[in-house]
Amino acid sequence: MKKIGLFTLLLLTLGLNAYAQYTFKVLMTVGTVTNGSSKIFTGATLGPNEQLSVASGSTLSLMYTGSGGGTVTINKGGTYPVKTLEQQLLTYKSQNPSTTGKVINFVIGEMAKTSGNINEDRNKYMRVTGSVERASEEESFAIKLFLPQTGANNSQKPRYTLSPKVYVFWQPEENEKLGDTYTITIENLAYETIKTFDVTGSSFVLDFDEPVIFNNQVDGAAKTVYVTIASKESPSKISNKYAIVQLYSDDADYADFFQKYQDFKKSQDKEMPESMRKIDEAFFFEQNGFIHDVIRCYEEAIALEPENEAYKIAYLGFLQRAFPNEEKKK
Repeated sequence: MKKIGLFTLLLLTLGLNAYAQYTFKVLMTVGTVTNGSSKIFTGATLGPNEQLSVASGSTLSLMYTGSGGGTVTINKGGTYPVKTLEQQLLTYKSQNPSTTGKVINFVIGEMAKTSGNINEDRNKYMRVTGSVERASEEESFAIKLFLPQTGANNSQKPRYTLSPKVYVFWQPEENEKLGDTYTITIENLAYETIKTFDVTGSSFVLDFDEPVIFNNQVDGAAKTVYVTIASKESPSKISNKYAIVQLYSDDADYADFFQKYQDFKKSQDKEMPESMRKIDEAFFFEQNGFIHDVIRCYEEAIALEPENEAYKIAYLGFLQRAFPNEEKKK
């Protein structure tokens, strides 16, 4: 038994050391960014001896995994050794120490700016790209929900959430404003209305742990709600019903996923700033197809670091990947 225990401890130590051996994680890329001859993508890890090439007009944002964290944003074409980027970030941090505990963002070139209002940026993004749900039955609905549709092979995973909190967004019509009022209707799996309320704007946070939702689920079934959005001023303008399902921990179909998630959480560096842990978690959920949880992680990270432009741009980049312009897919 002692030998087995020592062997298990050795494997765990090696695993954690391997996790910590990289210097940066890729937060976002736009354009052509390569590591040697290979193109790099969001969520990739970069070791200290690697060298990056950023093409002119391209952008690369990195998340530093060393002590105190930090982000590096490159908006200038050139070749960048990872070790040099780390040294530049550490020098910048020493010269510009954070007095509030916020994550330092070191910029090479000129930093692209968002509006500062993530709700406004998200809606502007949706209008430009048409990146809302495009199932054929949605075309007749005035209000388009900005939520993931059924996945490949009719998989329902994109509609699942691990967290009880789900961020729900929709696209107002062109002549409506962010400040307009909408009526939200929540139904359970038996299509019984369990809650209605009004919101100003085009988003709200659904909480499965809220008593009126938690206590009105159908016995023996997964926690499920149907969400419908209607214009308060023009009730005939309405969305389709959208189902959201919260996974339960003893769901045998997702046993491997729950184990993978537990292993991921154990591997996270507890010294890393909380907002960076949220971004890291967003990478995990994106890789595993849980879109609701990715959105939640980005929203929570930005709430913790509202001045961090790198987080906001990375979030909008994720939305582009998750909800691509349908015209570009034809």
